[in-house]
Amino acid sequence: LEDSVAKYIPQELQYSCKFWLSHFARALRGSDAAVQQDLLKDVAGLLKGLLCGPKCLYWIELLSLMQVVHLATDGLHQLLPTLRVCPLQIILSVTVLILIFLAA
Repeated sequence: LEDSVAKYIPQELQYSCKFWLSHFARALRGSDAAVQQDLLKDVAGLLKGLLCGPKCLYWIELLSLMQVVHLATDGLHQLLPTLRVCPLQIILSVTVLILIFLAA
């Protein structure tokens, strides 16, 4: 499996799948509440597209193939406190459902 992952999934895609969420969560944590709100407003549509559709399944599938699904769980847990004040409530709801799915 490791050889297939290395052969067919570019390293850039592997890196972005593994770390986009932790980079995003770190950017939010390093900001005050007003900046967090502005950032969430700016990226709410992007987050919705990534977490509320088939791209989320593709992301989790790649993490699974790379045997690092825990990175999704860790990153989503880091993001939860900020998502509680997100302008799109559906993102918080879907994030919680993803965490429940990953815990099963």
